[in-house]
Amino acid sequence: MQSNKGHKLDELLTCFICLSNLTNPHICPCCSKLCCYSCITKWLTENRQCPHCRSTLRIQQLVNCRFLEDIVAQNDPCPLHNAQLQYYCVTCAHPICSECAMFSAHKMHEFEHIQKVFDSKIKDVKTKMENVQEKLKNLKNSAVMIDELMDELNRSKDERVQEIQAYTEQLLQKLEQTHTARMGNLQMQRQRLNEKILIASAELDTISQQIKGYQKSKTIMTAQELLQRIESVNVEPEQIGGVPMNFQSEITPQYVCDTFELNSFNQSEEIVYSDHLITNGIRWRLKIYPHGNGNAKNIYISIFLEMDSKYAEIRRYEYKIEMINQKNGLSVIREFASDFEGGECWGYNRFFRIDLLQKDGYLVNDKLLFKYYVRAPNYYTQCLDMQRYIKQLESQVSIQQTTRKIEQQSSIQKLKEEIEQYAEKIEQLEQSQPSNTSEIQESEDDHQLQQQQDEESSSSSNHSDYYFDGQYQEIPIQQESLPIRRNLIQKFNQSSLVNTSQNLRSPLSEFSENLYS
Repeated sequence: MQSNKGHKLDELLTCFICLSNLTNPHICPCCSKLCCYSCITKWLTENRQCPHCRSTLRIQQLVNCRFLEDIVAQNDPCPLHNAQLQYYCVTCAHPICSECAMFSAHKMHEFEHIQKVFDSKIKDVKTKMENVQEKLKNLKNSAVMIDELMDELNRSKDERVQEIQAYTEQLLQKLEQTHTARMGNLQMQRQRLNEKILIASAELDTISQQIKGYQKSKTIMTAQELLQRIESVNVEPEQIGGVPMNFQSEITPQYVCDTFELNSFNQSEEIVYSDHLITNGIRWRLKIYPHGNGNAKNIYISIFLEMDSKYAEIRRYEYKIEMINQKNGLSVIREFASDFEGGECWGYNRFFRIDLLQKDGYLVNDKLLFKYYVRAPNYYTQCLDMQRYIKQLESQVSIQQTTRKIEQQSSIQKLKEEIEQYAEKIEQLEQSQPSNTSEIQESEDDHQLQQQQDEESSSSSNHSDYYFDGQYQEIPIQQESLPIRRNLIQKFNQSSLVNTSQNLRSPLSEFSENLYS
Protein backbone atom coordinates (compact mmCIF):
# COMPACT_ATOMS: atom_id res chain seq x y z
CA MET A 1 0.00 0.00 0.00
CA GLN A 2 2.75 2.35 0.95
CA SER A 3 4.64 1.41 -2.21
CA ASN A 4 1.60 2.31 -4.34
CA LYS A 5 1.44 5.73 -2.69
CA GLY A 6 5.09 6.31 -3.41
CA HIS A 7 4.59 5.23 -7.02
CA LYS A 8 1.64 7.61 -7.46
CA LEU A 9 3.65 10.46 -5.90
CA ASP A 10 6.54 9.82 -8.28
CA GLU A 11 4.11 9.83 -11.20
CA LEU A 12 2.59 13.09 -9.95
CA LEU A 13 5.99 14.78 -9.74
CA THR A 14 7.07 13.66 -13.21
CA CYS A 15 6.79 15.89 -16.28
CA PHE A 16 4.28 14.29 -18.66
CA ILE A 17 6.26 15.66 -21.65
CA CYS A 18 9.88 14.68 -20.95
CA LEU A 19 8.99 12.02 -18.30
CA SER A 20 11.75 13.34 -16.02
CA ASN A 21 11.75 15.08 -12.69
CA LEU A 22 10.05 18.42 -12.79
CA THR A 23 12.16 21.54 -13.30
CA ASN A 24 10.47 24.89 -12.74
CA PRO A 25 7.06 23.16 -12.75
CA HIS A 26 3.96 24.82 -14.20
CA ILE A 27 0.33 23.59 -14.34
CA CYS A 28 -2.08 23.55 -17.21
CA PRO A 29 -5.19 25.40 -15.97
CA CYS A 30 -7.43 23.01 -17.87
CA CYS A 31 -6.17 19.56 -16.87
CA SER A 32 -3.93 20.47 -13.87
CA LYS A 33 -1.08 18.38 -15.23
CA LEU A 34 2.41 19.31 -14.12
CA CYS A 35 5.18 19.84 -16.66
CA CYS A 36 8.54 21.55 -16.95
CA TYR A 37 8.32 25.17 -17.98
CA SER A 38 10.97 24.74 -20.66
CA CYS A 39 9.17 21.70 -22.10
CA ILE A 40 5.75 23.31 -22.30
CA THR A 41 7.21 26.55 -23.64
CA LYS A 42 8.99 24.69 -26.44
CA TRP A 43 5.76 22.80 -27.20
CA LEU A 44 3.58 25.91 -27.29
CA THR A 45 5.89 27.73 -29.69
CA GLU A 46 4.84 25.22 -32.33
CA ASN A 47 1.37 24.26 -31.05
CA ARG A 48 -1.46 26.27 -29.50
CA GLN A 49 -3.01 23.52 -27.32
CA CYS A 50 -2.13 21.46 -24.25
CA PRO A 51 -0.32 18.22 -25.18
CA HIS A 52 -2.39 16.32 -22.58
CA CYS A 53 -5.95 17.61 -22.78
CA ARG A 54 -5.75 19.31 -26.22
CA SER A 55 -7.34 22.46 -24.84
CA THR A 56 -6.36 25.82 -26.29
CA LEU A 57 -3.41 27.08 -24.27
CA ARG A 58 -1.04 30.05 -24.29
CA ILE A 59 2.20 30.52 -22.35
CA GLN A 60 0.64 33.38 -20.41
CA GLN A 61 -2.08 31.01 -19.14
CA LEU A 62 0.34 28.61 -17.40
CA VAL A 63 0.23 28.62 -13.60
CA ASN A 64 3.49 28.57 -11.65
CA CYS A 65 3.56 25.73 -9.07
CA ARG A 66 5.21 27.45 -6.11
CA PHE A 67 4.29 24.80 -3.55
CA LEU A 68 6.09 21.97 -5.34
CA GLU A 69 9.29 22.36 -3.30
CA ASP A 70 7.34 21.78 -0.09
CA ILE A 71 5.68 18.73 -1.61
CA VAL A 72 8.99 17.28 -2.77
CA ALA A 73 10.66 18.00 0.58
CA GLN A 74 7.83 16.28 2.47
CA ASN A 75 7.32 13.33 0.12
CA ASP A 76 10.79 12.30 -1.03
CA PRO A 77 10.86 8.50 -0.45
CA CYS A 78 13.58 6.88 1.61
CA PRO A 79 15.88 4.94 -0.75
CA LEU A 80 16.17 2.07 1.79
CA HIS A 81 12.62 1.67 3.02
CA ASN A 82 10.66 3.54 0.33
CA ALA A 83 8.96 5.45 3.14
CA GLN A 84 8.37 9.16 3.60
CA LEU A 85 11.38 11.11 4.88
CA GLN A 86 10.27 12.66 8.15
CA TYR A 87 13.51 13.27 10.03
CA TYR A 88 16.95 14.74 9.50
CA CYS A 89 20.00 13.05 11.02
CA VAL A 90 22.20 15.85 12.37
CA THR A 91 25.13 13.46 12.94
CA CYS A 92 25.14 12.19 9.35
CA ALA A 93 23.69 15.33 7.80
CA HIS A 94 21.18 13.27 5.85
CA PRO A 95 17.34 13.03 5.74
CA ILE A 96 15.92 9.71 7.03
CA CYS A 97 12.56 7.99 7.50
CA SER A 98 11.08 6.76 10.78
CA GLU A 99 12.35 3.22 10.27
CA CYS A 100 15.92 4.53 9.77
CA ALA A 101 15.61 6.55 12.97
CA MET A 102 14.33 3.60 15.03
CA PHE A 103 15.98 0.47 13.66
CA SER A 104 19.03 1.31 11.55
CA ALA A 105 22.41 2.74 12.47
CA HIS A 106 20.82 6.20 12.90
CA LYS A 107 18.96 5.21 16.10
CA MET A 108 21.80 6.41 18.37
CA HIS A 109 22.34 9.62 16.36
CA GLU A 110 20.90 13.07 16.95
CA PHE A 111 18.11 13.98 14.55
CA GLU A 112 15.38 16.58 14.09
CA HIS A 113 12.09 16.77 12.28
CA ILE A 114 12.67 17.32 8.59
CA GLN A 115 10.15 20.20 8.41
CA LYS A 116 12.09 22.17 11.02
CA VAL A 117 15.36 21.62 9.20
CA PHE A 118 13.68 22.43 5.92
CA ASP A 119 12.30 25.70 7.28
CA SER A 120 15.72 26.59 8.70
CA LYS A 121 17.50 25.84 5.43
CA ILE A 122 14.90 27.71 3.42
CA LYS A 123 15.27 30.67 5.76
CA ASP A 124 19.05 30.66 5.33
CA VAL A 125 18.70 30.39 1.58
CA LYS A 126 16.18 33.22 1.44
CA THR A 127 18.35 35.38 3.69
CA LYS A 128 21.35 34.69 1.50
CA MET A 129 19.28 35.40 -1.58
CA GLU A 130 18.10 38.70 -0.10
CA ASN A 131 21.70 39.70 0.58
CA VAL A 132 22.71 38.73 -2.93
CA GLN A 133 19.70 40.55 -4.36
CA GLU A 134 20.62 43.65 -2.36
CA LYS A 135 24.18 43.50 -3.69
CA LEU A 136 22.78 42.83 -7.14
CA LYS A 137 20.64 45.94 -6.76
CA ASN A 138 23.75 47.92 -5.79
CA LEU A 139 25.54 46.53 -8.82
CA LYS A 140 22.65 47.60 -11.04
CA ASN A 141 22.74 51.06 -9.47
CA SER A 142 26.49 51.18 -10.06
CA ALA A 143 25.92 50.17 -13.68
CA VAL A 144 23.38 52.98 -14.01
CA MET A 145 25.87 55.41 -12.47
CA ILE A 146 28.56 54.27 -14.92
CA ASP A 147 26.13 54.86 -17.78
CA GLU A 148 25.46 58.36 -16.43
CA LEU A 149 29.19 58.99 -16.08
CA MET A 150 29.76 57.81 -19.64
CA ASP A 151 27.04 60.17 -20.85
CA GLU A 152 28.57 63.00 -18.84
CA LEU A 153 31.99 62.20 -20.26
CA ASN A 154 30.60 62.24 -23.79
CA ARG A 155 28.88 65.57 -23.13
CA SER A 156 32.10 67.00 -21.73
CA LYS A 157 33.99 65.78 -24.79
CA ASP A 158 31.41 67.30 -27.11
CA GLU A 159 31.69 70.62 -25.26
CA ARG A 160 35.47 70.61 -25.59
CA VAL A 161 35.17 69.72 -29.28
CA GLN A 162 32.79 72.62 -29.80
CA GLU A 163 35.13 74.95 -27.93
CA ILE A 164 38.11 73.78 -30.00
CA GLN A 165 36.17 74.16 -33.21
CA ALA A 166 34.97 77.62 -32.24
CA TYR A 167 38.46 78.66 -31.19
CA THR A 168 39.95 77.20 -34.36
CA GLU A 169 37.44 79.13 -36.45
CA GLN A 170 38.38 82.32 -34.63
CA LEU A 171 42.08 81.65 -35.21
CA LEU A 172 41.49 80.91 -38.88
CA GLN A 173 39.40 84.06 -39.23
CA LYS A 174 42.07 86.13 -37.48
CA LEU A 175 44.79 84.55 -39.61
CA GLU A 176 42.81 85.27 -42.75
CA GLN A 177 42.31 88.90 -41.71
CA THR A 178 46.01 89.34 -40.97
CA HIS A 179 46.93 87.70 -44.26
CA THR A 180 44.46 89.91 -46.16
CA ALA A 181 45.84 93.07 -44.54
CA ARG A 182 49.45 92.17 -45.29
CA MET A 183 48.60 91.04 -48.80
CA GLY A 184 46.74 94.31 -49.36
CA ASN A 185 49.84 96.24 -48.29
CA LEU A 186 52.00 94.30 -50.75
CA GLN A 187 49.41 94.75 -53.49
CA MET A 188 49.40 98.52 -52.93
CA GLN A 189 53.19 98.53 -53.25
CA ARG A 190 52.90 96.47 -56.42
CA GLN A 191 50.24 98.83 -57.81
CA ARG A 192 52.41 101.89 -57.18
CA LEU A 193 55.32 100.18 -58.91
CA ASN A 194 53.10 99.21 -61.86
CA GLU A 195 51.88 102.79 -62.23
CA LYS A 196 55.43 104.14 -62.06
CA ILE A 197 56.60 101.54 -64.57
CA LEU A 198 53.73 102.37 -66.97
CA ILE A 199 54.33 106.11 -66.75
CA ALA A 200 58.08 105.75 -67.24
CA SER A 201 57.66 103.26 -70.08
CA ALA A 202 55.09 105.47 -71.85
CA GLU A 203 57.32 108.53 -71.56
CA LEU A 204 60.33 106.65 -72.87
CA ASP A 205 58.27 105.21 -75.76
CA THR A 206 57.06 108.72 -76.63
CA ILE A 207 60.59 110.09 -76.62
CA SER A 208 61.77 107.15 -78.71
CA GLN A 209 59.01 107.74 -81.32
CA GLN A 210 59.83 111.42 -81.45
CA ILE A 211 63.52 110.67 -82.03
CA LYS A 212 62.61 108.35 -84.89
CA GLY A 213 60.25 110.90 -86.53
CA TYR A 214 62.45 114.00 -86.18
CA GLN A 215 64.98 115.09 -88.73
CA LYS A 216 68.57 115.41 -87.70
CA SER A 217 68.42 119.17 -87.40
CA LYS A 218 65.29 119.11 -85.29
CA THR A 219 66.67 116.36 -83.14
CA ILE A 220 69.75 118.47 -82.48
CA MET A 221 67.62 121.50 -81.64
CA THR A 222 65.38 119.52 -79.22
CA ALA A 223 68.08 117.35 -77.70
CA GLN A 224 68.29 119.44 -74.54
CA GLU A 225 64.54 119.23 -74.06
CA LEU A 226 64.62 115.48 -74.61
CA LEU A 227 67.38 115.09 -72.05
CA GLN A 228 65.35 117.03 -69.51
CA ARG A 229 62.30 114.90 -70.19
CA ILE A 230 64.36 111.75 -69.78
CA GLU A 231 65.79 113.01 -66.52
CA SER A 232 62.31 113.87 -65.27
CA VAL A 233 61.17 110.28 -65.69
CA ASN A 234 60.55 108.93 -62.16
CA VAL A 235 62.48 105.69 -61.89
CA GLU A 236 63.58 106.09 -58.28
CA PRO A 237 63.42 102.75 -56.40
CA GLU A 238 60.47 102.22 -54.11
CA GLN A 239 60.73 100.98 -50.58
CA ILE A 240 59.27 97.53 -50.75
CA GLY A 241 58.55 94.90 -48.15
CA GLY A 242 58.15 95.96 -44.55
CA VAL A 243 55.54 93.25 -44.12
CA PRO A 244 56.23 90.38 -41.67
CA MET A 245 56.34 87.06 -43.44
CA ASN A 246 55.68 84.95 -40.36
CA PHE A 247 52.41 84.62 -38.49
CA GLN A 248 52.37 84.46 -34.72
CA SER A 249 50.80 81.19 -33.60
CA GLU A 250 48.36 81.20 -30.71
CA ILE A 251 48.61 77.43 -30.38
CA THR A 252 52.34 76.71 -30.48
CA PRO A 253 54.80 78.88 -28.49
CA GLN A 254 57.89 80.39 -30.05
CA TYR A 255 61.24 78.62 -29.83
CA VAL A 256 63.70 79.76 -27.18
CA CYS A 257 67.20 79.84 -28.63
CA ASP A 258 70.80 79.93 -27.43
CA THR A 259 74.22 79.68 -29.09
CA PHE A 260 77.33 77.72 -28.21
CA GLU A 261 80.91 77.78 -29.51
CA LEU A 262 82.94 74.60 -29.30
CA ASN A 263 86.57 75.73 -29.31
CA SER A 264 89.62 73.47 -29.65
CA PHE A 265 87.58 70.77 -31.32
CA ASN A 266 90.46 68.36 -31.92
CA GLN A 267 91.73 68.65 -28.33
CA SER A 268 88.28 68.60 -26.71
CA GLU A 269 87.25 66.13 -24.04
CA GLU A 270 85.03 63.12 -24.59
CA ILE A 271 81.90 65.04 -23.50
CA VAL A 272 81.40 68.81 -23.76
CA TYR A 273 78.45 70.69 -22.22
CA SER A 274 77.11 74.07 -23.23
CA ASP A 275 75.85 76.78 -20.92
CA HIS A 276 72.31 76.40 -19.61
CA LEU A 277 69.28 77.68 -21.45
CA ILE A 278 66.45 78.25 -18.95
CA THR A 279 62.81 78.15 -20.04
CA ASN A 280 60.14 78.44 -17.34
CA GLY A 281 62.50 77.07 -14.71
CA ILE A 282 63.69 74.13 -16.85
CA ARG A 283 67.42 74.02 -17.51
CA TRP A 284 68.48 72.82 -20.95
CA ARG A 285 71.98 72.31 -22.35
CA LEU A 286 73.75 70.68 -25.25
CA LYS A 287 75.61 67.46 -24.57
CA ILE A 288 78.19 67.01 -27.32
CA TYR A 289 80.42 64.04 -28.05
CA PRO A 290 83.01 65.67 -30.37
CA HIS A 291 84.51 62.30 -31.31
CA GLY A 292 81.24 60.38 -31.45
CA ASN A 293 79.34 58.10 -29.09
CA GLY A 294 78.78 54.35 -29.16
CA ASN A 295 78.68 52.91 -32.67
CA ALA A 296 79.38 56.36 -34.12
CA LYS A 297 82.73 56.63 -32.32
CA ASN A 298 85.36 58.48 -34.43
CA ILE A 299 82.95 58.56 -37.39
CA TYR A 300 80.18 60.99 -36.53
CA ILE A 301 79.87 63.87 -34.09
CA SER A 302 77.06 63.08 -31.61
CA ILE A 303 74.88 65.88 -30.22
CA PHE A 304 72.05 65.64 -27.68
CA LEU A 305 69.75 68.04 -25.84
CA GLU A 306 69.64 67.36 -22.09
CA MET A 307 67.00 68.41 -19.55
CA ASP A 308 69.25 69.27 -16.61
CA SER A 309 66.41 69.58 -14.09
CA LYS A 310 65.01 67.13 -11.56
CA TYR A 311 61.42 66.54 -12.62
CA ALA A 312 59.63 63.21 -12.28
CA GLU A 313 56.94 64.12 -14.80
CA ILE A 314 57.37 63.12 -18.44
CA ARG A 315 56.40 65.77 -20.99
CA ARG A 316 56.90 66.23 -24.68
CA TYR A 317 59.04 69.07 -26.02
CA GLU A 318 60.09 70.11 -29.50
CA TYR A 319 63.71 71.01 -30.19
CA LYS A 320 66.11 71.88 -32.99
CA ILE A 321 69.90 71.58 -33.11
CA GLU A 322 71.71 73.67 -35.71
CA MET A 323 75.39 73.54 -36.73
CA ILE A 324 76.34 76.72 -38.63
CA ASN A 325 78.50 76.69 -41.74
CA GLN A 326 81.12 79.39 -41.16
CA LYS A 327 81.95 79.82 -44.87
CA ASN A 328 78.64 80.12 -46.68
CA GLY A 329 76.23 80.69 -43.76
CA LEU A 330 74.29 77.52 -44.44
CA SER A 331 73.41 75.21 -41.58
CA VAL A 332 72.74 71.60 -40.74
CA ILE A 333 69.48 71.47 -38.78
CA ARG A 334 68.03 68.47 -37.03
CA GLU A 335 64.49 68.91 -35.70
CA PHE A 336 62.52 66.49 -33.57
CA ALA A 337 60.07 66.08 -30.66
CA SER A 338 60.70 63.76 -27.70
CA ASP A 339 59.30 62.88 -24.28
CA PHE A 340 61.72 64.28 -21.71
CA GLU A 341 62.16 63.29 -18.08
CA GLY A 342 64.42 65.03 -15.56
CA GLY A 343 68.08 64.34 -16.40
CA GLU A 344 67.22 62.68 -19.71
CA CYS A 345 68.72 63.65 -23.07
CA TRP A 346 67.57 63.11 -26.66
CA GLY A 347 69.34 63.88 -29.88
CA TYR A 348 71.34 62.42 -32.73
CA ASN A 349 74.10 59.85 -32.43
CA ARG A 350 75.06 60.43 -36.05
CA PHE A 351 74.69 64.18 -36.39
CA PHE A 352 77.45 64.83 -38.96
CA ARG A 353 80.52 63.06 -40.29
CA ILE A 354 83.69 64.19 -38.56
CA ASP A 355 85.86 63.95 -41.69
CA LEU A 356 83.58 66.41 -43.55
CA LEU A 357 83.42 69.11 -40.88
CA GLN A 358 86.44 71.07 -42.10
CA LYS A 359 85.95 70.24 -45.77
CA ASP A 360 82.37 71.54 -45.86
CA GLY A 361 83.18 74.70 -43.90
CA TYR A 362 81.71 73.88 -40.50
CA LEU A 363 85.04 73.55 -38.67
CA VAL A 364 87.08 76.77 -39.00
CA ASN A 365 90.08 77.55 -36.81
CA ASP A 366 89.30 74.41 -34.84
CA LYS A 367 85.93 75.88 -33.80
CA LEU A 368 82.31 74.80 -34.30
CA LEU A 369 79.26 77.06 -33.93
CA PHE A 370 75.92 75.71 -32.70
CA LYS A 371 72.43 77.01 -32.09
CA TYR A 372 69.84 75.02 -30.22
CA TYR A 373 66.14 75.68 -29.84
CA VAL A 374 63.51 74.25 -27.50
CA ARG A 375 59.83 74.91 -26.86
CA ALA A 376 56.73 73.32 -25.38
CA PRO A 377 54.45 71.79 -28.03
CA ASN A 378 51.54 74.00 -26.91
CA TYR A 379 50.66 76.78 -24.50
CA TYR A 380 48.97 74.34 -22.13
CA THR A 381 52.26 72.50 -21.50
CA GLN A 382 54.03 75.84 -21.17
CA CYS A 383 51.45 76.94 -18.59
CA LEU A 384 52.03 73.73 -16.60
CA ASP A 385 55.78 74.42 -16.64
CA MET A 386 55.20 77.97 -15.42
CA GLN A 387 52.94 76.77 -12.60
CA ARG A 388 55.55 74.23 -11.54
CA TYR A 389 58.25 76.91 -11.62
CA ILE A 390 56.10 79.26 -9.51
CA LYS A 391 55.61 76.53 -6.91
CA GLN A 392 59.34 75.90 -6.88
CA LEU A 393 60.05 79.61 -6.32
CA GLU A 394 57.43 79.79 -3.57
CA SER A 395 59.03 76.80 -1.87
CA GLN A 396 62.45 78.46 -2.06
CA VAL A 397 61.06 81.70 -0.62
CA SER A 398 59.39 79.76 2.19
CA ILE A 399 62.67 78.02 2.99
CA GLN A 400 64.53 81.33 3.00
CA GLN A 401 61.95 82.91 5.28
CA THR A 402 62.12 79.96 7.66
CA THR A 403 65.92 80.12 7.67
CA ARG A 404 65.86 83.87 8.31
CA LYS A 405 63.39 83.39 11.13
CA ILE A 406 65.62 80.73 12.71
CA GLU A 407 68.62 83.02 12.38
CA GLN A 408 66.70 85.88 13.99
CA GLN A 409 65.60 83.65 16.84
CA SER A 410 69.20 82.49 17.27
CA SER A 411 70.38 86.11 17.28
CA ILE A 412 67.78 87.07 19.86
CA GLN A 413 68.78 84.14 22.02
CA LYS A 414 72.39 85.23 21.73
CA LEU A 415 71.45 88.77 22.77
CA LYS A 416 69.57 87.43 25.76
CA GLU A 417 72.60 85.43 26.82
CA GLU A 418 74.83 88.51 26.42
CA ILE A 419 72.46 90.59 28.53
CA GLU A 420 72.39 87.94 31.23
CA GLN A 421 76.20 87.73 31.20
CA TYR A 422 76.47 91.52 31.31
CA ALA A 423 74.04 91.73 34.22
CA GLU A 424 75.87 88.93 36.01
CA LYS A 425 79.22 90.73 35.60
CA ILE A 426 77.72 93.97 36.90
CA GLU A 427 76.27 92.13 39.85
CA GLN A 428 79.70 90.62 40.56
CA LEU A 429 81.28 94.07 40.38
CA GLU A 430 78.69 95.47 42.78
CA GLN A 431 79.28 92.64 45.23
CA SER A 432 83.06 93.23 45.06
CA GLN A 433 82.74 96.90 46.23
CA PRO A 434 83.41 97.97 49.90
CA SER A 435 80.45 98.37 52.22
CA ASN A 436 80.73 102.17 52.41
CA THR A 437 79.44 102.62 48.81
CA SER A 438 78.09 106.09 48.18
CA GLU A 439 74.38 106.58 47.92
CA ILE A 440 72.58 106.68 44.58
CA GLN A 441 72.33 110.14 43.05
CA GLU A 442 69.46 110.77 40.73
CA SER A 443 70.29 112.59 37.50
CA GLU A 444 68.44 115.91 37.12
CA ASP A 445 68.25 115.84 33.34
CA ASP A 446 69.68 113.99 30.30
CA HIS A 447 72.21 116.76 29.62
CA GLN A 448 73.79 116.44 33.04
CA LEU A 449 73.85 112.62 32.63
CA GLN A 450 75.62 112.87 29.26
CA GLN A 451 78.13 115.30 30.74
CA GLN A 452 78.90 112.93 33.57
CA GLN A 453 79.35 110.06 31.09
CA ASP A 454 81.78 112.12 29.03
CA GLU A 455 83.72 112.95 32.17
CA GLU A 456 83.89 109.26 33.02
CA SER A 457 85.29 108.32 29.60
CA SER A 458 87.93 111.09 29.74
CA SER A 459 89.03 110.71 33.36
CA SER A 460 90.79 107.86 35.10
CA SER A 461 88.87 108.12 38.36
CA ASN A 462 88.36 104.99 40.38
CA HIS A 463 84.57 104.76 40.25
CA SER A 464 81.98 102.99 38.10
CA ASP A 465 78.71 104.60 36.97
CA TYR A 466 75.80 103.28 34.93
CA TYR A 467 72.09 103.87 34.43
CA PHE A 468 69.97 101.19 36.06
CA ASP A 469 66.21 101.05 36.91
CA GLY A 470 65.70 104.68 35.96
CA GLN A 471 68.45 105.88 38.32
CA TYR A 472 72.01 106.94 37.80
CA GLN A 473 74.34 104.98 40.07
CA GLU A 474 77.95 105.72 41.04
CA ILE A 475 79.91 102.89 42.64
CA PRO A 476 83.54 103.32 43.82
CA ILE A 477 85.63 100.38 42.71
CA GLN A 478 89.05 99.14 43.56
CA GLN A 479 92.06 99.63 41.31
CA GLU A 480 92.48 95.89 40.62
CA SER A 481 88.90 95.59 39.26
CA LEU A 482 89.43 98.18 36.53
CA PRO A 483 90.93 95.73 33.95
CA ILE A 484 87.97 93.40 34.44
CA ARG A 485 85.54 96.26 33.87
CA ARG A 486 87.35 97.52 30.76
CA ASN A 487 87.42 93.99 29.30
CA LEU A 488 83.71 93.55 30.01
CA ILE A 489 82.78 96.88 28.39
CA GLN A 490 84.97 96.12 25.37
CA LYS A 491 83.30 92.71 24.81
CA PHE A 492 79.88 94.26 25.25
CA ASN A 493 80.63 96.98 22.68
CA GLN A 494 81.84 94.35 20.18
CA SER A 495 78.73 92.19 20.56
CA SER A 496 75.58 92.39 18.41
CA LEU A 497 73.81 93.93 21.38
CA VAL A 498 75.32 97.30 20.49
CA ASN A 499 73.65 97.31 17.07
CA THR A 500 70.31 96.28 18.54
CA SER A 501 69.91 98.72 21.42
CA GLN A 502 69.05 102.32 20.66
CA ASN A 503 71.18 103.66 23.46
CA LEU A 504 73.98 101.89 25.26
CA ARG A 505 73.16 103.95 28.32
CA SER A 506 69.47 103.03 28.29
CA PRO A 507 68.16 101.22 31.35
CA LEU A 508 69.29 97.62 31.35
CA SER A 509 66.02 96.34 32.71
CA GLU A 510 63.95 98.26 30.14
CA PHE A 511 66.10 96.96 27.28
CA SER A 512 65.83 93.40 28.53
CA GLU A 513 62.08 93.66 28.91
CA ASN A 514 61.65 94.99 25.35
CA LEU A 515 63.86 92.29 23.91
CA TYR A 516 62.14 89.42 25.72
CA SER A 517 58.71 90.70 24.73
